[in-house]
Amino acid sequence: MLIEGARFRYGAAGLVWDNRRAMDERELQARRPDASADALALMEEPALAEALGSADSPRPPSPRPSPTEREREAGEASTGTTEAPAEAAGEASAGMMEAPAEAAGEASTGTTEAEAAGEDTAYAGTTEAAEATGEVSAYAGTTGQEEEAAGEAPAYAGTTLAPEDPEGDADAGFGAADELTLEDLLDIYATMLLTRTLDERVWAMNRQGKAAIVASSQGHEAAQLASVWALRKNAPDFFCFPYYRDLAVTTALGLTPLESLLGFLAKEGEPLSGARQFPQHGAAPQLRFINHSNVIGTHAPQAVGWALGVKMRGENTVTGCFFGDGTTSQGDVHEAMNFASIHKLAVVFFVENNKYAISVPMSRQMAIGRYAERAAGYAMPGVTVDGTDVRAAYQAASDAVRLAAMGGGPSVVEFDVERYLPHTSDDDDTVYRDRAEIEEARKRDPLGKLQRLLTAAGALTEERDAEMRRSARAEVDAATDTAEAAPFPGAGDLLRHVTAEAR
Repeated sequence: MLIEGARFRYGAAGLVWDNRRAMDERELQARRPDASADALALMEEPALAEALGSADSPRPPSPRPSPTEREREAGEASTGTTEAPAEAAGEASAGMMEAPAEAAGEASTGTTEAEAAGEDTAYAGTTEAAEATGEVSAYAGTTGQEEEAAGEAPAYAGTTLAPEDPEGDADAGFGAADELTLEDLLDIYATMLLTRTLDERVWAMNRQGKAAIVASSQGHEAAQLASVWALRKNAPDFFCFPYYRDLAVTTALGLTPLESLLGFLAKEGEPLSGARQFPQHGAAPQLRFINHSNVIGTHAPQAVGWALGVKMRGENTVTGCFFGDGTTSQGDVHEAMNFASIHKLAVVFFVENNKYAISVPMSRQMAIGRYAERAAGYAMPGVTVDGTDVRAAYQAASDAVRLAAMGGGPSVVEFDVERYLPHTSDDDDTVYRDRAEIEEARKRDPLGKLQRLLTAAGALTEERDAEMRRSARAEVDAATDTAEAAPFPGAGDLLRHVTAEAR
């Protein structure tokens, strides 16, 4: 039996990441002794007959080969298999994630409220076409514009989330994901326009002294919306634990611009926390999300606890946990991933990597190039994908969601995204970022990419685009007027939900 896995090997150059390798049933059982026969069958069969049941059978002890066995196996390089990820017992097959080609179109010159920030966000009409060369290309955490200029998308190394069958169909083991239709892409585009318009509005209102603090989602929207669509289309049920920059996630899940603005302005009627919390924080179980705290990483164990709870209740629910690259340095994330892997919980960890933890660049956060490489340490799949490309992000997220829904356990999906504004409205990024870097990053703007894609496909005319932008602006304008007119919460119920109340 062959499935796809990941391997680290040590050599003179240090730690080397192999994109793919064959892993046999014996090694799978050694790594994941709780894997049931159904789980093994799931990874072997090209067609899935039925969804996995619970893997609650007693766990045998992990077989650990003796030193002599290790030496013998290490010497048998011709077999191409190993018993431990760190042993270099032959070359693993390498691969490159194939990002969907992006059709070139006319450059878009308009945004909804860019003038509020005094910036013109013209979009460059470059194309992105990935070539499957069969080799892993190094990715050093740059914006990817060098590759785009050459007509190629950056290559991302990582574990494949769906195993290949003998015929080479990468999705056969888990069933093919529903593709995003043009109608889906138009819906995503409309939501992205609404989110961008709202984001620009609250940033402007912060500068006017009306919104206390704002964490912009600009540059993250494609990854966030692709994740929500992947959960909707591929999970029997789902629940989300977003973080403070996930305005597109909460908007896609049903939080209206008015409800968001009531939070940013701390006005009466804010539905998540009664205007007592950081904007976008609180609970909306009816919308399938909870975001209790902006202390980074604290929600990761909560998401895993939710996943454990639904598993104990026998519910097939996939939990999405969202956070940025800076959060991955928190111990909470390690504990959450470790626990999720041990108990094989249906969690997808969506890492939105904009390459800055406030002012700290990736190179000062971790000694590896991509966070997804750490997934192997938890015996879970991990993949890095272009988070500004809706279709590529959707495919990677869908693979992870389907894997979780079918009993395959947790995984990491790392989105390579951009951050166009300071960390928050309280941050001054001019002291640590060059303006040229930001302008280069704007060439990957997900809004412009999706606009060009839809235009090239004939699904978006200039007239329809203009109408969609007017509609988004009108909805945000109306929400702004209502939110500004709303009163601040009264002091009479200041302690409500803070201390225990008599029943």
